Amino acid sequence: MLVNIVVLLVWFPGLKKIILNWLGLNISGDSKLGLSLYLTTDITMLQGSSIGHFNYIKCSRIKLGKNAGIGHLNYMKGSYFIEMEEASNIGNQNIVKNNYTKNDPETCELSIGHNSKITSAHYLDMSASVVLGSNTVLGGRSSFLWTHGFVHFNEGLTRLVKIEPIVFKSGVYIWLLLNL
Repeated sequence: MLVNIVVLLVWFPGLKKIILNWLGLNISGDSKLGLSLYLTTDITMLQGSSIGHFNYIKCSRIKLGKNAGIGHLNYMKGSYFIEMEEASNIGNQNIVKNNYTKNDPETCELSIGHNSKITSAHYLDMSASVVLGSNTVLGGRSSFLWTHGFVHFNEGLTRLVKIEPIVFKSGVYIWLLLNL
């Protein structure tokens, strides 16, 4: 909570970063923290990285590589960690959360490889890991990535939950069209 108070009340960027580093975060001198709600105390931001305005971020850990960025108006909540390599990006208005499934926050990750991007208005279920390799784009708008599903049996009401990670290798362009 103290991180949010510092981000909100300290208007001098240099002083803000000094205080946040003193509080145990690892914020580079030329990184940018927007006015967002940060409910994690393990944040690493390397040179040129940025987090935009009006995000809600409550996860186990965040690590942004050089020139990596998170846009505006994203909702990120759950027991997982975010690791973004150099020049990777998450656009605006994305929802990234686990749906109250029990997972290990030390092994469940949103991993975005070098020069990869998640564009705007996507939904990522983090019941298990979601991994984008290098030079990979999740494009379009309003796609849903589900890491959990159900196995139904032919008789009775019994069903099992199946949880599996989603992994996109390097050099992939994913464009999903949602017809309403």
